[in-house]
Amino acid sequence: MWGETSGSKSAIDLKPKVAEKLLAKAKSVLFILGSDLNEYPPKTLKKIIEKANSTVVETGSAKASDIGIEADSRYGIVEVVDLLCSDDGWRGRHDYVVFVGVPYHIESRMLSGLRLCNVGRTITLNRRHQQYADFSFPNILRPKFWEKSLKEIAKNMQ
Repeated sequence: MWGETSGSKSAIDLKPKVAEKLLAKAKSVLFILGSDLNEYPPKTLKKIIEKANSTVVETGSAKASDIGIEADSRYGIVEVVDLLCSDDGWRGRHDYVVFVGVPYHIESRMLSGLRLCNVGRTITLNRRHQQYADFSFPNILRPKFWEKSLKEIAKNMQ
């Protein structure tokens, strides 16, 4: 269906309970918001971002303000990856880099590139499995099940 061979390392299936613990305990989380942001339940996503100690970057055509999320900065997706891979790690080292609403094919390339850099762990909240992330949901074909997982993360984060 979707996919390619990712080598010897592939993403760990992300369970809501694991995601909420990872994000709640992290000291520094970077959320990268992409152009497919409107596919996510806005209130739920906003809760997740607020509860995590996070920096928010929106890419090109993402409209975070339309769903009530205030981005700290705005860059092209390739620029974000380039900045993360720079020597100083751009805005410090992040425990987790979380991709939200980045189109699948672009997200795949960006995550593949980030594997070569020391950027912390990567998480994608996309409803399709992303083999190049450290943590990714398995393929969730029904959007209502994916939204339920996101709501569970938001509800249980401390």
